[in-house]
Amino acid sequence: MEKYKVITSMSASYYEKVGKYMLHSWIRKWSPIFRLHVYSEDNIPFEHERVYKESLDQFGEPLQSFLNDTHSNSRSSIFAKKAWPIMHNLKPSKGKLIWIDADVVTEGSITPGYIDRLLGVDNF
Repeated sequence: MEKYKVITSMSASYYEKVGKYMLHSWIRKWSPIFRLHVYSEDNIPFEHERVYKESLDQFGEPLQSFLNDTHSNSRSSIFAKKAWPIMHNLKPSKGKLIWIDADVVTEGSITPGYIDRLLGVDNF
């Protein structure tokens, strides 16, 4: 069990647009205790020992069916690719689940102490 689980999602095209900046700043500014799980339908061209690439395919038919049903509404599809990883990680998590958007560039140091002060210890 991870005390902190940090997740995000992005497509390869979004990685090229802004996601690569998020990942590079995350590696530089987040404490080495954290691991980042990146959910994508693509193979993101980024490798780092603290970054775990997760396929959206693991959500199988339920996600694919939703995406097929909302094909005319691209905003719904985009947000589904965020919502499915969040819902998936809420179930088994006994720690703190942290979502970070793929367009966020971290400027300051993020430590476990900062997260604990920000979220509190009794909020979960």
